[in-house]
Amino acid sequence: MESVLLKVLWYFVHLLVDLFESIYYFGFEFRENFLNFIKNITKDQPVSTKENELQLIESSLQDLEKIPKHIIVILNINNEKDVDLSQLTNLIYWSLSSGVNFISFYDYKGIVKHQLASSLHHVIREKLNISDNENIVWGPNYQNNSEGIKFPHRNGYRRHIVINLYSSDDGYGKFNELLTSELCKKTNNVDDEETLNSRNITIDNVDRKLSKLFGNVPDPELAIYFGNVTCTAGVLPWHIRLTEFIQIAYKLHHLSLDKYLKVLYKYARCEQRFGK
Repeated sequence: MESVLLKVLWYFVHLLVDLFESIYYFGFEFRENFLNFIKNITKDQPVSTKENELQLIESSLQDLEKIPKHIIVILNINNEKDVDLSQLTNLIYWSLSSGVNFISFYDYKGIVKHQLASSLHHVIREKLNISDNENIVWGPNYQNNSEGIKFPHRNGYRRHIVINLYSSDDGYGKFNELLTSELCKKTNNVDDEETLNSRNITIDNVDRKLSKLFGNVPDPELAIYFGNVTCTAGVLPWHIRLTEFIQIAYKLHHLSLDKYLKVLYKYARCEQRFGK
C-alpha cells in the first residue's frame, strides 16, 4: 500500500512540474510574440534594410576586441515547417557583415542539409542579391567534395563567408568512420605517412585527418542555440572542445539583429582559461 502511495505521489509531482514548465514556456513565448507585435505596429521606427543593418552592425561592433571566425548554429527542429529560411539568411548576412568567416548550420536529423539546401541556396541569392562568385562560398559538404575551401580570386579586399550544413552524420558517425577506415587500417608501406595504424592514433593525427575530411574548416569558437536547454545534440564532438555555447532566442522566428549583436557582445566578454 505504501509503495502505491509513493508512486501516486511521484506521478503527481511530475505532473505539477510539467504543468509549471508548460506555463513558463507559454508565458515566455507570449511575451516574445507580444513584443514583436508592438514593434510591428510602431510606425516611428525606420524600415529595416540591409544598409541600415550594416550601419548598425559596424557601429555596434567597432569596440569589440574579438569576433568569432566560425559560428555554428544548432537548430532544434523536427520537420521542414520548423525551419525559417529567411531567418537563416539573416544570420548569414549579419555574420558576413560582422566579419565572421564561417557559419555552419546543424540539425540532428539533417533536414536543412538533405532536404532544404537547394531552397536555402535560392533564398540567399534572392534575398541578399549576391551570388556564389561574390560573398558566399559553400563548404565541401554542399559541393560533395573534400578538396577544401577555395575562395574566388579577386583583386582587392572583399568579405567572404563559408556556409556549411551539418547533421548527426557528421558527428559521432563521421568520427567513427574516420577511425575505422583511416586510422585503424594496416599498411605494408612504412614510408606512407598518410596511412596510419591503430598504434598511431594521436591528437595531432586525428586533427589532421578531420581537418582534411571537413575541408579545412576551423573549429567553431561560438555555438548559438535556441530554447532554454543547453544541449550539443551530437554536434561535431571533436571540434567543440573550446566552443562557447550561448542562447540566442527561444525559437528561430523570435530571432532579431538586436539579439544577434547581444550574443556577440557576450562572446567578446568571455574569458577562456583553457582548463586553468
